[in-house]
Amino acid sequence: MTIYTTQQLRELGTTKTRQNKAVADGRLIKLKAGIYSTTGSLADIASLYPEGAVTGLNALALHDLTEESRPVFLRVPHIRTPLANSHIRLIRSEAPSRSINGIRTVNVAQALSDALAHEKLENPGNLLLNHYTGIRGGERLEADLAQLKRPSAIRELAFKAGVGTASKWERTMLFHLRKAGLEPVPNFKLEAYYWDLAFPAARVVIDWDSLHYHLPHNNNDTFYIGLWKSIQAVQLGWAPLKFTDTCTNYHFELVRDVIKETVAHRTTLRPHSPVPGTLKSPAWQFHEGISFGTSF
Repeated sequence: MTIYTTQQLRELGTTKTRQNKAVADGRLIKLKAGIYSTTGSLADIASLYPEGAVTGLNALALHDLTEESRPVFLRVPHIRTPLANSHIRLIRSEAPSRSINGIRTVNVAQALSDALAHEKLENPGNLLLNHYTGIRGGERLEADLAQLKRPSAIRELAFKAGVGTASKWERTMLFHLRKAGLEPVPNFKLEAYYWDLAFPAARVVIDWDSLHYHLPHNNNDTFYIGLWKSIQAVQLGWAPLKFTDTCTNYHFELVRDVIKETVAHRTTLRPHSPVPGTLKSPAWQFHEGISFGTSF
């Protein structure tokens, strides 16, 4: 047991004098009036409010994005008097939560929003980038933002940080294209396939295919999937563009201009009807030359 009330301390033989000395020495931590802890841990504090959820920096810590700090902010519904001391800050509100290590906590978007309301953070967008990673990072972010009452500030942070990209190269290309006046959507899902970037209004999709991972002698499976991915896009009436790392390293201006011109031209066209009988199944579900199943 690590939490004690004043009455429990007395029952254990701890006098008021010994209690005050233990608090002064740091052996006992006063969390709030009449409640003490021998550890002052996040778990101890959260346990005082089982109907609440940790938010702010400590919620980000539970998601392995920052270190713990004090005070601990908690969203607690139906509290009569908000509490604010050096260990605990209560926000009279509720938010969807989940359990991490037995502690109820809000999602990362909500936690960051609450943290920024109380303190200044260095590079907060990187916290979003580190959490909402991978090809489905953007989808997970949108699901979390849907739970916020005021998501615009976090959505703007995520946009500036390049959330939705799955690699540093993708992120670099995204920022370069934005500087050129383009607004692509990162990791866009077209049927069963994800494309690195897309311009939905122009029906243009783009993949950045590094030579190391996409040449057939390095990875036959990825090569086959990439081929059928492009075939399906064309059949659906989209224009697939693919560039290698050497293309962007040596000829970025040309790559940029090809993308801009293609997007501008196709924006003026009426959408093409899909080819009758377009193959909707992804390659890994039918191609016998592919050795594994994935969602590409």
